Parts: sequence; structure tokens; C-alpha cells
Amino acid sequence: MGFSYAKAKLNTFNALSSFFSKKNVAFGASNKSRFVPNSSTILGSNFSRFSVVPAVGLLGVGGVQRNIHQTCRFLHVTRRFYQARTVSNSLNWSMHVQRLMRFCRRNWIALFFGGSVVCTTICCARIQRVPYTGRFHLALVENIEDKLGEYQWQEFEKENKGNLLPLSDPRTIRVQSVATKIIAAMNSGLRLGTEFKINGHLGASRDFGNRAAQYFGFKDALAEAGFKHSQKRDRNFIWKPATKHLNQRNWEVYVLNTPEINASCHLGGRIVVCNGLLDVVDNDAELATIIGHEVGHAVARHIAEGIVRLFLMLSSLIALIYALINGDSTSRGNVDGLAKLQDMFTNFMSRRREAEADYIGLMLMASAGYNPQVAPMVYERKLGGEGGIQSTHPSGIKRAKLLQKPKVMNNALAVYEEVKGGEGVRSFV
Repeated sequence: MGFSYAKAKLNTFNALSSFFSKKNVAFGASNKSRFVPNSSTILGSNFSRFSVVPAVGLLGVGGVQRNIHQTCRFLHVTRRFYQARTVSNSLNWSMHVQRLMRFCRRNWIALFFGGSVVCTTICCARIQRVPYTGRFHLALVENIEDKLGEYQWQEFEKENKGNLLPLSDPRTIRVQSVATKIIAAMNSGLRLGTEFKINGHLGASRDFGNRAAQYFGFKDALAEAGFKHSQKRDRNFIWKPATKHLNQRNWEVYVLNTPEINASCHLGGRIVVCNGLLDVVDNDAELATIIGHEVGHAVARHIAEGIVRLFLMLSSLIALIYALINGDSTSRGNVDGLAKLQDMFTNFMSRRREAEADYIGLMLMASAGYNPQVAPMVYERKLGGEGGIQSTHPSGIKRAKLLQKPKVMNNALAVYEEVKGGEGVRSFV
């Protein structure tokens, strides 16, 4: 009985569909409809009485449910509509653009300051290669570094007025004498030139030595014989180490009359050694370890690199401030966690820069004729330090282990023996 009732309804439905097909309506569907079943299709299949009613609902395929609902409202058949996603790509793009515009309107302050920081960093920073280590870093432009150095030194003189020992003091003369040898060896190793200044006094660096003359002569002989260097070796020297900030630099060396065991390097080639450190070191070789480390900071431009890193971290700070403005408890908890991670990252980078300055200082003291085996003992026994995650300097034991590695120490000893043997300072560029 139920099956005959459904069959009668479907016959009526088939008559209507044939009527609409003459007008190319195709049962109320458009020409893009993928599937339009008729009554013969449904009745010719093996349907039971429980599956006839849902099967009739398949007639709505192709997004024609509105036309079916209007024209076949008198059919008391359960409708089940299946429609495909028909949103065009242009509408998808427009939706993405609208979402992006809404995001920019909500976060325009953070985007403005973040973009300003990025633009300032691009305009005021350069990618350079560090001498002695060959590491690439992003450092401040030399002109801006010099201007910041002048301002920083004026502030330092105001804070320590009267504590800087005069240049005629014996302690200052001792420090200046060791620093002169270190800087002269650096100029020779980097092939900067033969003249430089320390505290306004003109100094002369050593010549390149017989080793350099033999090297350049051998290279010319190879060129005359028709031999060519491999391209792979030439590529390693395409990006030369940055030495412009060291050429004809007017170095300044001072002694600060404080009992603190410390030394520091300032922008503009200024080195300050505390009087308490002079009481700890026993000979010039140990003092050369400290001064070589500070000159290593100037060679690698660690302060200029840190300033650029500070600019880049401003973008993250702006994001933290924006989260605080929103004011929910979850974002404030995230701000505290991100601030701790930022401090840990800053200290981690500081420890790595200190280790790099140790290596450069080791090569400088060996080039100046000081025994490099003294440096690990100075860091382990006299400077010390516990290190750790929250520390800006590695521990004295770790610094000594890094310098005592066979590859590092053997290289420094080779430089030291060449200088003692009268071969001159090898080239590090």
C-alpha cells in the first residue's frame, strides 16, 4: 500500500519534470546541475519501502532545493538536500583580504612600531664577517657607532670623574705598553697598515715578516707558471672580514682607580682596566690575556652587534606591551614567561660573544709574542666565575676548557712559535 502510494506520487512528479524540461528548466535546476534523477531511475532500482523516501530526496542534488521547494510543495515527501561548495576563488580572495584588513585595524599600533624597528635596522645595520673567526653577523654602521661611542664616553667620564688615572701614572704606562704590542700584532695580522695611535701617541706595527714575503712570492710564481687557484678556494675569500672600523683607529687605554677586578671595552676603541685587576695579575702575559680579550670585543664589534639585536628585540617587546594593554590574566602570564625567555636568550648570546672574544684574544696575544698557554690558567684560577643560565659570562673552568682544545691551542702555539722564530705575524684575512 505504501509502495503504491509513493509510486503514484512519483508518476505525478515525473509529469511535472517533463513539463519543465521543455522549457530547459530541467526540473528547476540550472544547466550546471550534475545529477537529476527521474522516476524511472528510482523505480528501476531495488528500493525497499524504508529507502524510497530518502531516495526521493536525492532529487535536490545540484543546489536546486529552492526551486524544488517552490514547485513541488504539494508533494509530501521528505527532502534531503546535498549541495557542493560553489564559492568562487575571487570571493575567497576577497574574504582573506577583508580578514587581513580587520587584523591590521585592530593591531595597527603594534604593526607600526614593529615595522619602524625593522626599517631602522635595515637602514642602520650591515652584514659583516668577523676577523679571526669568520662568523657572519649584523652590526651597526661605523658612523653611527662612532657617534654613540662619543656620547657613551662622555657619560662614562661624568660618572667616574676623578677616578681615571693620569696617563703619566706607572700603572697606566704598563697597561698602555702591553696594549701597544697587542694592537700592533692585530694590525700586522689583519694587514691594516704600519701606523696607529694609542692615547694620541703614534705607534708602529711590525712588518709582515719573511713568511708573508715568501707566501706572496710563491703566489706570484704560481701565476707566472700558469697555475690557477680553484674556484672553491677563491669563494672562501670573496667576503673579506670587516676591518674598516679598525683602520687608522685612535685607541685609548685608561686605568680606573677602583678595587674591582674587571676590565671593559667601550665604543670607539676605548679600553678601561680597573686597578684591582692589576693587583691580581702577576706578569705581562697575564695582563695581555685581559687586554687581548677586550681588544677582541672591539675587533668583533660585539657592542655594535648587541645594539642591532636590541632593535630587533623591540618588536617582541611591543608585542608584550600590546598583550598587557589587552589586560587578560592569560596574556599577562604569557608576558612574564616571554620576558624570562628573552633574558635567557640575551644572556646566552652574551656568553657566546665572551667566548669569541677569548679566542680572538688568544690569537692576538700569541701574535704579540706572549705565551698563549697562560690564558687558560688566568680564566680558571684568577678570574673564575660560576657561569650558569642567568650569567652573562661563562664560568672560568668552561672558558679554560674552550681555549685548551687541541685545535685552538695548537693553532695559537703555531702563531707564537712563528713570531718567536722571526717569521713575522701570519695573515688572518
